[in-house]
Amino acid sequence: MDCMRKYVRRSALVLCCGLMGAALTACGSDSDEVTSPAGGGGGDPVVEPFLPRVHIEQEAVSADQIADGVWCAVGINRDYAIQRDGTMPCNGKASYRFELKDGADNTLGGYGGSRKGRAELCYCYATHDDFGGDAAAYERAVKMLSVYHHGKGIIPQGATSHHSFSLRIPREMSPEVHTIFAQIHGMPDRTLVRNPQGEIFKMTEEEFLDLLTRMYFKSGVGYDIASKHKNGWKVESGGYPPLSFGISKSKHGDTSYVHLVCNSDRKIMSDLDDRTLANPDMENMESVTTPGTGFKTSTMVWKMPFADFPRDCWVRFDMTIHWSRYTDELTPESDGMIDLWMSYESAGREVRAHMVKNEKVKIGRNDDQGYYFKFGIYRTASSEVPVCYHLGDYTQTIEQ
Repeated sequence: MDCMRKYVRRSALVLCCGLMGAALTACGSDSDEVTSPAGGGGGDPVVEPFLPRVHIEQEAVSADQIADGVWCAVGINRDYAIQRDGTMPCNGKASYRFELKDGADNTLGGYGGSRKGRAELCYCYATHDDFGGDAAAYERAVKMLSVYHHGKGIIPQGATSHHSFSLRIPREMSPEVHTIFAQIHGMPDRTLVRNPQGEIFKMTEEEFLDLLTRMYFKSGVGYDIASKHKNGWKVESGGYPPLSFGISKSKHGDTSYVHLVCNSDRKIMSDLDDRTLANPDMENMESVTTPGTGFKTSTMVWKMPFADFPRDCWVRFDMTIHWSRYTDELTPESDGMIDLWMSYESAGREVRAHMVKNEKVKIGRNDDQGYYFKFGIYRTASSEVPVCYHLGDYTQTIEQ
């Protein structure tokens, strides 16, 4: 498929077709091939941009900002960045086309001066209805950047969750891309702070709102409102996503990989200077842990050479996660578990493989809040390589 295909603009940006229709694929035998065909189906011949963007942390989502009754969009506001594609159906439903072009699309500042690009759809967000008409509660959430804590799509701490989605990569896409195409992100405790003396404590909402009358936080760092100078305060601002599917190149070779990384951080307040993260040079199920403290663990759960990954077809991922449980930061977290299947159609038959078989893994964050899913393009490490692919047909179920 040509990712530079022209689109047709329509006045209605929200079409109610519902992406939640497909049931989760059951985890059956370990056979690599079965006879049932992969999902197909028809679709309308329209490719249309979805332009509204929201900040899910600090604003409620309105009806015209919701795609297919399911998603809200975050990231760069270009008409080509996120499009609903009726010409490329997935399991009978329209899919989403994501694209970032050159470095001008990298609008996010990253660690060490890096520049990142983002065009994603979030499954978690809140509407004004989620606040039940309580304007004061909504205003407090806006100030604390916790609006999305009140909405849909949240995966609770310690739960078991099931996720399915499909990815379609065009054959011509460069193996030099450096992107995350799906991730499950954490939801930081918005009232957890560290004062200039290094003391960490969790404030009540009232205490934190009072603090905000004297200072503001930017990228987790406190500044006095009057002087605009840093004041030594910090607020919890998250860290690496507990789970991410990505494509990136080996640091010590020329091979690019499609991979799945799981992270765990049991520190009460994340240390953003701790860059413990698995990389594509690691083997499947190989982990790296923060030296000395062991607060962070990152595991290369699964990887496949990009050259071997099926392209120009829909690839379905079916995943089950048992999330780790946390107590205090000095007590090691419980092991979680992850199970992953991959399926796609080849020569009229469905190829189905059990990529990760109920492997123990540390996965999660030591926060009160849980996690949420999003997919699209999160282009990392100052990469300016153009990237374009389709995603669709997401389903999520949760067991407590």
